[in-house]
Amino acid sequence: MSASEPHPMRFVLSSRLFGQALIKSFGYLSSYNPFEAGMVSARGLHGVMCRQIARQRKRVVQNVEYPFFYNPMWRLLGDDTKGLPGTYYYRGTEHKVFFWNVFDQVLIRPDLLDRFRGDDLAILHSDGENSFLSAKGLPHLSDHLPLYFKLDL
Repeated sequence: MSASEPHPMRFVLSSRLFGQALIKSFGYLSSYNPFEAGMVSARGLHGVMCRQIARQRKRVVQNVEYPFFYNPMWRLLGDDTKGLPGTYYYRGTEHKVFFWNVFDQVLIRPDLLDRFRGDDLAILHSDGENSFLSAKGLPHLSDHLPLYFKLDL
């Protein structure tokens, strides 16, 4: 693991701390990609990219049940999105660089999936008057772009 990659245990501890209260229904986490070990690991936050899998509610790994979160942020990563291919752009000199990342995660428990519509999640490029993008189409007012997220409760 390189110095730039967070240690997976950080996510396990975060999951345990938040799991008792805040993350029973949904959560919002910053500065993580959806594919990081702590996001997808059963011992981490166990976020999956498909509603169909999340609706199964949990899976058993080595005789222990782990509940799922649905992570809709996967659909905002890459070329087939409605806007930019992520919220954060980094062009590093390391061998492993993703260039575009999605650094904020919305996690939804299966019980709330019917209260979330895919159109109620978007990367914001402006506040209606001011663009958050540089002339090159990259974030420039912050290190990454903000999100719009709505959950009908």
